[in-house]
Amino acid sequence: MQTIGQVCSYARGLELQTVDAIPGFCCLDAPYEADDWGETFTCQKYVPNERIDALPGSVIAVQKGISDCNNLGPVTAGFNEAACDVFYGKWCPTPRDCTELVLCIQDEIEEIERDDSRPAFLQYLKDAPELNLEDGESTDPTKCGDLREYFEYDRDYADDGRICEEVKDLKVCSMCLE
Repeated sequence: MQTIGQVCSYARGLELQTVDAIPGFCCLDAPYEADDWGETFTCQKYVPNERIDALPGSVIAVQKGISDCNNLGPVTAGFNEAACDVFYGKWCPTPRDCTELVLCIQDEIEEIERDDSRPAFLQYLKDAPELNLEDGESTDPTKCGDLREYFEYDRDYADDGRICEEVKDLKVCSMCLE
């Protein structure tokens, strides 16, 4: 369940425009209301793979959005899975691009490599899951979630700027430990 502090922090992020959307949404569609009659609502759908190197007829799984749900739960049920469970719904995270976080980590790695004074912190950053921006991996919810979890945040945490700032704060602390 979301704590009042987390809700207030998230509301402040909306005001400051450091987050852009609710962490997810809660779909209350019953199997008889779903687009695929008889199936429970899922957070993914399959669409044709339009990449140039894709095999003809291949499909990829993509995250469903709010528009794919016929019966949305209350907005507070969109904060996390536990909040949605109260309404017996299916919680789906809002896909979040993590380009900001990837660039932040890359910048920190470059800075530390130039300085060469914090090898332990450098190794910590290099051990983080790598995402290739050119391949569009920073828009993959699974890979972004892995990166956020590495820094001990929820997979769907909405404010990558805050994660970046806390990583930078660790750099200062690591100078004391080395």
